[in-house]
Amino acid sequence: MVKYLALLCLVILCIAHFSESKPAYQVLKVKEGYIPVFIRYGDQPLSEIDPVLAEAFGEHEIAPRNIKDDTSSNDHQIAPVVDTKANESTGKFEGIIKDLLNSAGFGTR
Repeated sequence: MVKYLALLCLVILCIAHFSESKPAYQVLKVKEGYIPVFIRYGDQPLSEIDPVLAEAFGEHEIAPRNIKDDTSSNDHQIAPVVDTKANESTGKFEGIIKDLLNSAGFGTR
């Protein structure tokens, strides 16, 4: 019984090992009237999906991306607090709208 269990574990490990080592790219058969669609996840290079497709687009590696980090910049402006009670007491909503537009940068300063 132990021999069969050990053999079964060995077979499962071999299958798992070889299934992970096979190529991850897709090979789709050409069918008339069908357009192959390749799904990329994030910055996954085309060479991992289909090497022929990567060569056709001239993409051999992932090009470095220029990503702007907005969190590190000190250029942010803090919108002023709008006193809505003062504007509501006069009964005019135009003041509220103007204050909101000004704080959002759409109004005249």
